[in-house]
Amino acid sequence: NQPQKIPRTIFVSWKTRILGPSVFTSLLTILNHNPEYELVFFDDADVDRMVCELYPEYASYFGKLVAGAARADVWRMMVIERYGGVYMDMDLTCHRHLDVPANASIYSGAGWWGHLPHTFGVLNHWAFAFVAHHKIVQTTLELIWENLKDPNQPRISSPEALEAERSLTMRLTGPSPFQAALVGQLKKATCRYTDFERNGRKDNRSYHRSLLEPHNYCDNMTAFEQEIGVLAVTDRTEWDYTCHSKLLDVREEQYWGYAYDDPKKRIKEEPDLEFCNTIDDRIAQEKHQWDEAVRRRNENSR
Repeated sequence: NQPQKIPRTIFVSWKTRILGPSVFTSLLTILNHNPEYELVFFDDADVDRMVCELYPEYASYFGKLVAGAARADVWRMMVIERYGGVYMDMDLTCHRHLDVPANASIYSGAGWWGHLPHTFGVLNHWAFAFVAHHKIVQTTLELIWENLKDPNQPRISSPEALEAERSLTMRLTGPSPFQAALVGQLKKATCRYTDFERNGRKDNRSYHRSLLEPHNYCDNMTAFEQEIGVLAVTDRTEWDYTCHSKLLDVREEQYWGYAYDDPKKRIKEEPDLEFCNTIDDRIAQEKHQWDEAVRRRNENSR
């Protein structure tokens, strides 16, 4: 119970408060191994209300999103920017306690792979912890809003962007804006690229070592501490495998509406100007669709 800079709050989100056995079990493992943490659960209605309360000027653009993953991408940055704490995907199963260093401004795992803007060396985007109002999270959110306003801008729709990141969801709201924000802060601290080679791939634009050893690979540590703070990362993902993603199969519980990259279920063409005025209607409609999907699945499984 020693004080720490990152709040002891874990944020999770799911479409509905009706959880299937896999998701519910994963949630119990998080609570069981971290009893001193507060767990805050948002369903889709909670997410919509938060957008309308905190970011009303962007609510119509958020209303363009259909894919549940993209909506969660935006919400997680909003809630962590506002309050600070730990974000976890709902398919994470924990088997150890979260050991967040008391002085950490960021606690994450460092990955060797890459995302737009086509640099290697990333922070986990499915499990991370930040202090409130961190510059990386703020910048990520700003980039997401820009993307939603104009999803056809060259930064995310050019042939080069498509080649580097095939998924629209990942370019628009997911790890790509998160990576762009991280790279921007690393550049301010004059962190250096190192050569990258893995699985037959070679590149000279990797920040992996800078994330793990900033004192050895970043020339301006004063700027690093100002822009990033105390970076606590593990060389293996998910906080050194404290938790595992997709250990339990939640796909059987995603009955409706959570298509990650189905072209018909990713994003609407126009902003939803009535987004904040139609939350209750949307809740009723989606509950009906969800119930119908569950009913059909149960009938088909007989």
